[in-house]
Formats: sequence, structure tokens, C-alpha cells
Amino acid sequence: MIIMGIDASHRNTGVCVAEVMDTGSRFMIKRFLAYHTYRTKKRANTKLEVADMRVVIDRIKADKLQHAVWVSATEIAHSGRSFASSRNVGITWAICLGTDSIPYLSHEVRAMFQDSSKEYAKEKALKYLLSHNFLISQEVSQMNDHEVDAACVALFHLTRIKP
Repeated sequence: MIIMGIDASHRNTGVCVAEVMDTGSRFMIKRFLAYHTYRTKKRANTKLEVADMRVVIDRIKADKLQHAVWVSATEIAHSGRSFASSRNVGITWAICLGTDSIPYLSHEVRAMFQDSSKEYAKEKALKYLLSHNFLISQEVSQMNDHEVDAACVALFHLTRIKP
């Protein structure tokens, strides 16, 4: 099975495509087929930002087609108190809906780590991915924060299918 995780964001959207195997008791990432970070520029014009998001959505949809993705999951923002954070809520939902993905809130995905240490998010995510998926250690170490987060979203979705 091929799954895609998306870490949707206003500036840097991480995408990870993984081949998954069923070990009987749980799903495990066998290998990564692709991982990217789609970056957008800061724009003064809202229409240009919308056009940039359309390009990101189209690239993600092309990735889904290219790799025959079975399902995709997106980490979304869920609240905003300022204009910037409210805009990010809209952008993450637009990416989720535009790519026909399953939405998960960021606090749901972060709860998967269950680590009380004061490590940064990437270190916690790396530790979790490597402890649950030993086959992918070299690839994970080459990913940036956004791509690691996307892999965690994919893995979180797999835990929802088979706990």
C-alpha cells in the first residue's frame, strides 16, 4: 500500500510518500518513494498567495498520481487568533481539501510521540519513526523538519487504521 503524509503550511509544505507493509499486528513503513518540501514566497498580494497555493496543491496531486497513492493524510491547523494564524488555518484546510486528504489536527499527531523530554519536535519525531520503523533510518536522517512531520502524519494515519 502507498500512503502520503502532508504537513500543510503557509510557507513550507512537507510531503512524504511511503510504501507500507502489514506486519500482522501493525503497519510499518517499508521505504520512502519520495519526500519534498514545497516552498512559497511571502507575497503582498493575496491573489498571488492563492495562486502559489494552487501550484502546491497541483504538485501534490501530481505526486499522488505518479506514485499511485492509496490514501493521503494532512496535518491541519485548527484555530487562529491573529490574521496570520487564521490565514494558515484556511491554507491548511485548502491543501487538505484540494488534495482529497484525511485531516488530522496537529495535537493529535503530536500525541503519538508520548515523550516528556524537552527535545525539539524533529528529534521526537525522528526517535519515534526510527523506533517503529527500523528499515528507514538512513532516509529519515536526510529529511528536513517538514518532511519528517509529513512522515509522522502518514504514520499517525496508519495507527488509526490498525492500532
